[in-house]
Amino acid sequence: MHMQNSASPLYCRIYALVSRIPAGRVTTYGRIARLADCTARTVGFAMAALPTVHDLPWRRCRPSTISHGNE
Repeated sequence: MHMQNSASPLYCRIYALVSRIPAGRVTTYGRIARLADCTARTVGFAMAALPTVHDLPWRRCRPSTISHGNE
């Protein structure tokens, strides 16, 4: 995973964790936050800071308040 050089080390850790989410699976910002030793809000900020062109599967990482289908 190659992100812009301006990404902080924390954001790079978050992006590395999100890049490991397998296809067909999702996780929450909170789970990524626990693994990255930060807050879920920071994970959300990192997702919002992604460059326009990237290959990160960001749709696999969601806030816990979003429904995952017919729940």
